[in-house]
Amino acid sequence: MFSALDEEETQTVIMAMECMEFKAGEDVIKQGGDGDYFYVVSKGELDCTKLYKGKDEPTFLLTYKSG
Repeated sequence: MFSALDEEETQTVIMAMECMEFKAGEDVIKQGGDGDYFYVVSKGELDCTKLYKGKDEPTFLLTYKSG
């Protein structure tokens, strides 16, 4: 995603980033939310689930890992 950026553009992106930490089991993104952040997982893992119409429990989709 960032490979097409030159050094100056890469630095601009890096300087705009801020570190956010979440505890195990805490929601990072909620389905239907505003989507006002872009996340990069630097350590740990995040499970992605989706609640489909007509289902009571979310369906597991994948696990995001560092990088």
